[in-house]
Amino acid sequence: MKKIAFVTIFLIILTVFSAVSVSAHENSENLPVAEEFTVMLGMTPDTAINILGVPESIFSFRGEKPEEDNVVFYYKNNTYIFWFNDRVWQVRADKRWEGSLDGVSMGMKKQNVLSLWGKPINNFDPQPTWVIAGRSFPVRIRLYFDSEDSLVDLYVYRSDW
Repeated sequence: MKKIAFVTIFLIILTVFSAVSVSAHENSENLPVAEEFTVMLGMTPDTAINILGVPESIFSFRGEKPEEDNVVFYYKNNTYIFWFNDRVWQVRADKRWEGSLDGVSMGMKKQNVLSLWGKPINNFDPQPTWVIAGRSFPVRIRLYFDSEDSLVDLYVYRSDW
């Protein structure tokens, strides 16, 4: 009798996990991957310079508290990499960036981004944020829009730092 109850419980748990896994996969098909930027997260300074070249500019970015200060490398293609403990923790592209990230480019309207990427994880502020799956650490992408709902800034970052 105990064996039948155990098998029944096991099958129920297996069914639930299978359903959750399928549901998560279906919902993640529209989510951004941002491979071009996520690959930079965790890079060391020597790796970044070997792959990306010498930055156009290096500057500090003051946080609200001293422990939130960053060293930033700026590159000619209008991307920025932010450092924490000798590792890249965040990558930014500003409104002058001419690239495309999973079908999204600067100047794109917010509604078009939402149609392409699906619902963000936050509905409480004007800067939508998505979780980027498939990394060994938590990663998010956050988009900033101007008063006309045009994309002007994007950040890909480790959300555990």
